[in-house]
Amino acid sequence: MSSSGIEINFKDMNWIHRHICRSAHWRKRLEEKLLPWALGGVDLGANVLEVGPGPGLATDILRRRFANLTCIEIDPLLAGSLSERMEGTKYPKITASITAYSAMS
Repeated sequence: MSSSGIEINFKDMNWIHRHICRSAHWRKRLEEKLLPWALGGVDLGANVLEVGPGPGLATDILRRRFANLTCIEIDPLLAGSLSERMEGTKYPKITASITAYSAMS
């Protein structure tokens, strides 16, 4: 049970969603279509917070574009995997609720 009292079962995450969000097709779609569309003409400033990066396909794109990128992922398996992949870069990986994140800043 989370600190908010909501029970979260990560094993129930939709398998198809997890499969698609790791695919090369999704990475290409994110890079060529979705992120340019979503971020076109938008100034997000110097500090960007990515909530729920999952396997980090968008993270890979965002970290090339923004100087300070912080990620919060509640699923410990996804956060651990992404943290390992980001090791040695300047991009932190946080597994926490937003309350815990606020306390860390």
